Amino acid sequence: VEDSIGIDVVEVYYWDGGWVCFGNFSVGAQEFWSRVAFDVSFAGETGFLVVARDFVGHVVNATTGSVFIDTVPPSLAVLEPNNHTLIGGDEDIRLVFDVCDEGVGINQTYNITLLYGNYTEICSIITNQTNVTVPVSALGLGDGDYWIRIHAEDLIGNPRDVDIGFTIDSTEPTLDWILINGFN
Repeated sequence: VEDSIGIDVVEVYYWDGGWVCFGNFSVGAQEFWSRVAFDVSFAGETGFLVVARDFVGHVVNATTGSVFIDTVPPSLAVLEPNNHTLIGGDEDIRLVFDVCDEGVGINQTYNITLLYGNYTEICSIITNQTNVTVPVSALGLGDGDYWIRIHAEDLIGNPRDVDIGFTIDSTEPTLDWILINGFN
């Protein structure tokens, strides 16, 4: 915004069923350039209106076209396996999940991380598939509790993480005889 005499005030509005002011700037200069950062409590389609007033009282305004604001991360649902699945040490895990985003869309690059203990990273793979075999058997993991973390983002970086727990049990049961009163 510029004016030969000087700009008094610049106001910035967004559309939410009516124009809502989220910035009022006292300028006092001939030119005003600004990036306006703001927090919005909504997601969806909106527009912007900028109103500039000089010291004499002349007013000019400009609106944008439609702008889509997306502050909501994608949804991520794990279809397989069930949380807390029990597997043997020589098995792999088939991981099937569904990612949806009602905003700007999905990035379609997923980071799948295998974790142990207090979420210590064992390995990580990046894929664009939602049906993946996690090669647990090739890693030679011992008995214990593990997690698979799936990380997805929408196209502007809103993240979603989901953890699925599983337990490896490769120990065979043992059977011992116990003698009671001389009988077995």
